[in-house]
This record gives sequence, structure tokens and C-alpha cells, in this order.
Amino acid sequence: MIYIIIGAMDGVSFDNIFEKLTENDTALFVEPLPHQFKRLSENVKKLSCKVLLENLPISDKTEDVNIAYINEDYKSKYDYFYEGCSSVVKFDVPLNRYLAKLEKTHLSTHACTTITFDELCSKYGFDKIDYVQVDCEGYDQLIVDSIDLEKYNIKKLKFETHYLTKDFIEYFSNKWKSYKPTIIEADIIYEYTI
Repeated sequence: MIYIIIGAMDGVSFDNIFEKLTENDTALFVEPLPHQFKRLSENVKKLSCKVLLENLPISDKTEDVNIAYINEDYKSKYDYFYEGCSSVVKFDVPLNRYLAKLEKTHLSTHACTTITFDELCSKYGFDKIDYVQVDCEGYDQLIVDSIDLEKYNIKKLKFETHYLTKDFIEYFSNKWKSYKPTIIEADIIYEYTI
């Protein structure tokens, strides 16, 4: 199976994707933040599957973005889950609601340039993908809506529901009628059903 994990962080914190991967799988992990990417690069060494790594963000278009995260000097002041919070900054405010409430001096930012999902797949020659996971703290809807599920014959798509606009699930479900949505806690999984 081919897996694409967008917003992989370190690969293990706040996620169980490693448990799903077998030696016959290929997993492409996408993480834009350098410090998380470094941890990810170490953590994937324990996997038996084929591992691909990309240190960049995904968007619906190529654009320059800033990604906010907690500055190392202030991590001890906050609950552990804040370590899993990072997000694109729009209009000088992080999209992640937790980071948006913090003092700006407690945040660091990383400037980078996005690529599209299509560009990512083209780079690796993927025309069929079994599983896509998107965890991008407020950018999920934009990324997910840019993915053509049928083009890549995607069997399962998982993303967070925290930051979806009110009608997005209905809109997305109508757009992709061959996919059945299941909400599990704060995530939604669309699975191909025909």
C-alpha cells in the first residue's frame, strides 16, 4: 500500500500511523518544520517499509507561507499537546486556535514555499494512493479540497474536523459520493465504498 502523511510532525507523537505500516508498504511523510523533520528522520529508521521524506508544506497552490510553533524557550510553560501545534499564519495570526491565543514572543515561525498535492505525487510518480492523512492545524480543508480522490484512486482519506467550515463535510460528501464518511473523535475518514 502507498501512504501519504501530510503534517507528519515527528511521525509518532499524537499519531499511530507507524503501527499500520508493514514491510510491503511505501510511506511518504511530509513535514515542513525543520526541527520536527529532524526527529521524523530519526524515528522512521525503525520502520520496515519503504520511507520517503519531504521537508515542505502542501497547499492548493504554490505560495510563500510562515508556519508558527512554540519557541523552545517557552515549551515548558504549556501543556504537552502544544508541542503538536503548528500552523500556517494568515493575517499575522496562526490558524491553530491554541497558538493564536499565545503571546507572539512565545512563538517562532518558519518561512517556506508550498507545493501542491499534484506536484508532490508527480515528483514520486504516484498515480495510485491507498491512504492519505492530513493533519495541518487549520489548513486541512484547503489541502483536502485540492485533492482529486478519483485521479489517484485514493481508498481512504483521513483529516481533522476541528477547523472545517460549517458546511464542508456536506459539500465534500456530495462532491465524492463514492466515499463514505465516518467521524471518529476529532477526525473524519472518507473510505471508498464501491
